[in-house]
Amino acid sequence: MADDLTHAIGDTGYMIREAMQAKANKHAKDAYNQALRLQSEAKDYLRGSHKKGPNRKLAMDLTKQAYALAKQARDNSLNKK
Repeated sequence: MADDLTHAIGDTGYMIREAMQAKANKHAKDAYNQALRLQSEAKDYLRGSHKKGPNRKLAMDLTKQAYALAKQARDNSLNKK
């Protein structure tokens, strides 16, 4: 059974994929790349001892930021088509 953080990271992954399919890596590079970086950093907190404690909140915050940036990149890219 996956927890809320795992689901949030998965949802963000899907949004990043939608942004990629909308060619956000060309039309909205900065937001797209920053979303990738934040997502990667959040995923690092799922490994080892970081999974519990105060770092969990940080990972969730990073995931929420990554989702918002990926959505922004996707929307901006779709508007430029």
